[in-house]
Amino acid sequence: MEFISVSDVAKRRAKRSGRSSVVSGITITQVYYYERETPSRVMTIRISEDIVTRARLKRGDKIDIGFSPDGKTWRLKVMPQDSLGGYSMTTSTKISKSGILRLTWYKGIPLFGDNPKVAKSRVHSDSKIMKVSPAEVIFSISEPLIEEMVPDEVIPVVV
Repeated sequence: MEFISVSDVAKRRAKRSGRSSVVSGITITQVYYYERETPSRVMTIRISEDIVTRARLKRGDKIDIGFSPDGKTWRLKVMPQDSLGGYSMTTSTKISKSGILRLTWYKGIPLFGDNPKVAKSRVHSDSKIMKVSPAEVIFSISEPLIEEMVPDEVIPVVV
């Protein structure tokens, strides 16, 4: 007898409604806002409470986001507070222990799905290939899940 996982159904449903399903590890989402006056692509990196705790990350930390030349392996590394680089880690609420990094996507950063017509895509970290140490997380990502495409009449702008 075959069973359908409620978790899988919930994940698929949550992605359609724009809500993030609960995932242990790290999730990276890329969304292209093509209907704005100035179209832009935004990346959001969500870090689970478990990873935040193990890497000793905290709200307000400056995080350097790095990736391998093939875009399959990523690194999050805490930078000194007085450094000029890095992105500030936030949380969804002041008491939340999971972390969020938000940034604008630029040409040169991996584009999930390798197609500028992708409006929304998501990748997850592979927990089997993850190294977590104080102030640094190195992880590999899954194949991208393409959730939405730009309508054919829209010509994507690459920043």
